[in-house]
Amino acid sequence: GALHLGLRSGVSWGGGGGMVGDVPLGGRGVHSKDGSGAEGDGGGGNGLGAVVQIWEQRGGMLGWTCGNLVATPFDVARFFRDLLVDQSVVSAASLREMEAFRLLDYGWAKGSIRYGAGLMIESVELPDLPPVSGAWDAYEGHGGDTYGFLSEQGVIRLLGNASFSVVSNQDYDGNLVQHTIACRIITAAARVLLGAVAPLECGKR
Repeated sequence: GALHLGLRSGVSWGGGGGMVGDVPLGGRGVHSKDGSGAEGDGGGGNGLGAVVQIWEQRGGMLGWTCGNLVATPFDVARFFRDLLVDQSVVSAASLREMEAFRLLDYGWAKGSIRYGAGLMIESVELPDLPPVSGAWDAYEGHGGDTYGFLSEQGVIRLLGNASFSVVSNQDYDGNLVQHTIACRIITAAARVLLGAVAPLECGKR
């Protein structure tokens, strides 16, 4: 059997609070002048302005493809399982190219991320070295980061190729989803599924 885990925070738009485990969540909306475009810094930054409806903004406002996948966390987790484990989404040749991970040597995240074609190896800890697939802290997938939300999703090889997706509707704390919530998912799943203790320090900065 496959493990698919989809999780989203219980926070309503415009602030308030919620809890995932003992992780407090909360936040404000996004910067906007007229609701059609964004003002201020990029996603994952400081969404402290007036609240606007995300579906009224242009999908390409950041110049990347950020925010252009619309699905439930469970469906995203299932997609990554189909893509990386069952290998039923793209051809074998395409998947090999997607998984040809190379350490970024220029620009954003230089020296800290192994990137393929649309996939990367990410870590739920803040490592001194780039993450390596097959370690407790590592997963193959891709994060989502734009105005109004942060997400992480992929496949955790050490959990028997378990897939997961975590989404939080806040965009001001880039460490919350990846280094706290996703990390705690791995430690809990390791304990429940394998009776193992994953040696991770979740939420450490």
